[in-house]
This record gives sequence, C-alpha cells and structure tokens, in this order.
Amino acid sequence: MTAPTFGEEPAFFIYETGVRRGEAVSLVWSDFDFDRNVVRVVSIKGGIPVERFIPMTVSMREWFLQKKNKNPFLSKPDKNVFVDRTGKKLIPTNVSTGMNRVVRKMDGKGLGLHGMRHTILTELAQSNVSLEKVKQLAGHSSLKTTEQYLHINFEDTRSVLETLNEKRDVVRPFSKKLGSSGS
Repeated sequence: MTAPTFGEEPAFFIYETGVRRGEAVSLVWSDFDFDRNVVRVVSIKGGIPVERFIPMTVSMREWFLQKKNKNPFLSKPDKNVFVDRTGKKLIPTNVSTGMNRVVRKMDGKGLGLHGMRHTILTELAQSNVSLEKVKQLAGHSSLKTTEQYLHINFEDTRSVLETLNEKRDVVRPFSKKLGSSGS
C-alpha cells in the first residue's frame, strides 16, 4: 500500500478509533501521552469542551511516534498532528476527500466519513464490547445516541437469542418440576 496522503492520515485515524472529523483535525501533539498510550480528544458540547481519552494500539502508537520523529519542527506540543503540505492545520474538507480515497481503496462504495464512524462503533458492539465502553469511545453523552449509531444485523440478534435459549434449556427441566409440583 502506498503512503497515505495528508487527507488520508486522519481518515485512517477516524477509521481506527471512531473519533469525529473535527476531533481528528484538532489534535495537537500535546494530546498524545506515549507513556500511557492514550490520545486526549476534545469535543465541544453546548459550547463546553469535553475531553475523553482514546487508547492507542501498538501499531497506532508506533505510527504516531514515527510521524512525530520524522519532522521535529512540526511535532512541537502546540502543533497540529494532521497538517497539509504547507504544515498548516487541515481543513475538514481535506479529510473528507482523503476518506473518499480510502473508501475507494477498500472497495467500500457508498461509505463516507460518518459511515466509517458508524462502522467502527458497530464492529465494537458486535465484538461484545459493552455499550457503555462504545459510548465512551464515541464521546456520546447518552446510550440512546450510541444505540442509534449501531447497525446490528437481525441475524446477529437471532444468534444471541439462540445462545441464550440454549443456556435456558439447562434450567428449564428444573423449573418445570417446580411448576408441576406446586400447583
């Protein structure tokens, strides 16, 4: 795979973490804690900054360290992580254009930037990550918002119910005995 262009870099980060486009383009190097392996993400909710911490995977941490070490001038604490060719903060449309290129490479026709956010959150939920943890990662203020993001397949739901049903079969003979002897 070729190296990502300046608009694709935050698109890959969004796909890996589910952060919002504005959160990605606003990252500065002081938001990274390489000792704790977390990225501080700030979103504005009702005019108030709200922060949360996104864990870095090993590969993500290595990629950001390489990016940081590649250009020491551009990796000062107050500098933006994702910049254009001139070293200036990316504008959101650059990220959308980069995401379109990423989607084409992945053959993800019809999937846009926000769809990628939905995808990562849905994949987490389908991987048995608790909805509370998905909510925290997404930066949602309520579980209701998180649930609206998730695109759980009907067959996945059926599978979960079948699994529960099998577990209940173990208990059912006991409960039938109780029901027949008591009334």
